[in-house]
Amino acid sequence: MNVSIPPEFEAFAREQVAAGCYSSEAEVVVDALKQYLADRQALLELLDPAIEQLERGEGRPFDAEDTKRRGRERRQRASACPR
Repeated sequence: MNVSIPPEFEAFAREQVAAGCYSSEAEVVVDALKQYLADRQALLELLDPAIEQLERGEGRPFDAEDTKRRGRERRQRASACPR
């Protein structure tokens, strides 16, 4: 199977291979797809219980600034080889 990806993703894949994180660009794509599917599955498994909690009035306020801060921290940690 041949897959086309946007130029910025292709550049990222090349950078990961050049950094020695992966042996090929295809390996980067495969790993990214595996991670996407794992993240998706984990999110789906959390969704139903979360909706039930909200329906019981157990929700908590959303703190956008805290969420952004944690996302930035995660992105910094992931800037090295993603494995």
